[in-house]
Amino acid sequence: MLDFILKFYRRPHGARMSARKPAGHMDQHPQNDCDAISYDPRFDEYAIPSGGALQLLSYCAFCGDRLPESKRERWFDQLEALGVKDPWRAELPAEYRSDAWWKAPAE
Repeated sequence: MLDFILKFYRRPHGARMSARKPAGHMDQHPQNDCDAISYDPRFDEYAIPSGGALQLLSYCAFCGDRLPESKRERWFDQLEALGVKDPWRAELPAEYRSDAWWKAPAE
């Protein structure tokens, strides 16, 4: 199965990644230049767009290693604790628009 994924997603012509280029774990793989995998730094999530939805990845498509746990629930929980009722419509603090909120050292 992994061989199929590698053959299908490998882009030897050097096409660049669209939207958000994966970072972190998948950044170490030279074949990560495919535009089928997106990365959302806010949640530390990798996904394959599928119609209007996303298929989240739990394992690296290139080596099979387990990817970090999503931080999506923590993101929502922390914003709720700050009084943000609808994060999709609210003006969020700058750190919550990137990975800064979870990369910052604990106080």
